[in-house]
Amino acid sequence: MNTAIIVHSYTVLSAVVGMCRGLVKLIMAAVTVLWCTRSCTSLMAVLVPHADEHKVLVAYPCGLIYVAFSLLVVF
Repeated sequence: MNTAIIVHSYTVLSAVVGMCRGLVKLIMAAVTVLWCTRSCTSLMAVLVPHADEHKVLVAYPCGLIYVAFSLLVVF
């Protein structure tokens, strides 16, 4: 299983349970989204040949998916 999914799931779980509050929750969600987006982009670049120069184009939709999911959970 991809480590990014595990970390993102842990952040979502901690936000739902209420372990972190306020600013800590937002910072934790932002760091998790950035890290998961980077991991997802690196995985896609490895799987698709000649995708190194298009990492930003791959990172944008991956980041949007992680941000949307995090916003649904945090708020």
